[in-house]
Amino acid sequence: MLPAGIRSLPTQPYNSMPMIHPGEKILMRVASAGRDLHPFHHHGNHARVIAKDGRMLETAPGAADLGYEEFTIPTVPGETVDAIFGWTGYKLGWDIYGTGLGHEHDCMDGDADDFDDMTSEYCPDHGKPFPVQLPEKQDLTFGGFWTDSPFLGGAGSLPPGEGGLNPFGAYTYMWHSHTEKELTNYDIFPGGLMTMLMIVPHGVMIPH
Repeated sequence: MLPAGIRSLPTQPYNSMPMIHPGEKILMRVASAGRDLHPFHHHGNHARVIAKDGRMLETAPGAADLGYEEFTIPTVPGETVDAIFGWTGYKLGWDIYGTGLGHEHDCMDGDADDFDDMTSEYCPDHGKPFPVQLPEKQDLTFGGFWTDSPFLGGAGSLPPGEGGLNPFGAYTYMWHSHTEKELTNYDIFPGGLMTMLMIVPHGVMIPH
């Protein structure tokens, strides 16, 4: 999750913290290096597997019609798997932008596909309240990505020294190896084969 090219990670020249806006799609390439199995578990949504070992899963060139969805992508040593991941908040059951709570907006669906034409919000959930009452602050343990708001782009007040890793109110999902022992560095969690996906609100620039 650190920036690309830092001196302390000379063998990792690029970062591995994907960031997308709702409605966008990204290509993930799972490269299974080493001799162990590293099943890749991505929270947030299923991904559509479209290729293995650089070959499209298709019956004819350009068809890509043999793709399938996975929530954990199994790979064997030496194999690569390409998959497409996207996120819209489809059927979450609440308005991800928190309409009625100081985040007034409309859901404009000009092409009748159930999604806002600009933000990709799932319009049938527009205006629906968050389905549970959040605990009081004294009953919570704060993670670095928590912003005191369950809404995309939202933020609240946190105790001094808490949070700080999510300045744009992104939704964050842990992506990691499902061989659980690989989620530590020297038996300390979090670490190892793990990163976070950040879904940032539209209007927030994603660095490349």
